[in-house]
Amino acid sequence: MSDEKVKIDVPEVPSVLPPAEQKKWVETYKAAFEEAQNDDPGDVVKQRQSALREANRLLRVEKITSADQAKALPKWKLVQCEEKDGVLKVVTIDGKKYSFGVGRGAKQQAPAGQGGGQNGAGQQGGGASTPPPAA
Repeated sequence: MSDEKVKIDVPEVPSVLPPAEQKKWVETYKAAFEEAQNDDPGDVVKQRQSALREANRLLRVEKITSADQAKALPKWKLVQCEEKDGVLKVVTIDGKKYSFGVGRGAKQQAPAGQGGGQNGAGQQGGGASTPPPAA
């Protein structure tokens, strides 16, 4: 194989990203592609996969553990963030659903949509949840 570098053809940027993040995504993709050309010379498919994987890391949303953390996320990382009846419901761009109690007794937190239905404010019902702490 020759050491010829392949022209970097950047794929379409995810539309969910705001302009500043789009630029960062493109720069990350190009840098990762160039690095992959050195790591896997001649294997354009692997180079593209590696670059895409690296650029898409910008889309990751860390696990949310509180209502304050959810409210602090950039708006573009949220599909839904609304408060109703003392519960903040959040859906992130990676499809993860969370709900948090807000207001009085706001220490309740439950990831919704993980085997227990949509009601994260009062985790009741059967299933593989941990028992409540002894009083």
